[in-house]
Amino acid sequence: MPAFVATDPVGYEKFVGRWSQRLAPLFVKYAGVTAGERVLDVGCGTGNLTAALAGARVAAATGIDLSASYIEYARRRVTDRAVVFEVGDALNLPYPDGTFDRALSMLALDVLPDPNRADFSRNLNVIGKGID
Repeated sequence: MPAFVATDPVGYEKFVGRWSQRLAPLFVKYAGVTAGERVLDVGCGTGNLTAALAGARVAAATGIDLSASYIEYARRRVTDRAVVFEVGDALNLPYPDGTFDRALSMLALDVLPDPNRADFSRNLNVIGKGID
């Protein structure tokens, strides 16, 4: 089996992405995401969860990831108008307070250098929801 290279989105899709594509719609349903919400996908990688959010008819789905190559791959793959992909740091989110109704992260919290600093609640609006 070839070595997995974390900066290679095509390799990631062959290794993990093919499974996250199947998991993402189930996670969106489990999280109770509803149409019209503004949702942040933290550590979006190649965009599988963000794409599933678009399928749930959210008003806006923003995927953020530190890897520029993953973001470029996601932008080429997901063309829904409700979806935006941005390069950024999950531990230093560039969004004003209250920007999103919900923040989700499917496969990223375990790779953060300091997951205890991962507090996305300030970016949620007052009626924001998340999974405990």
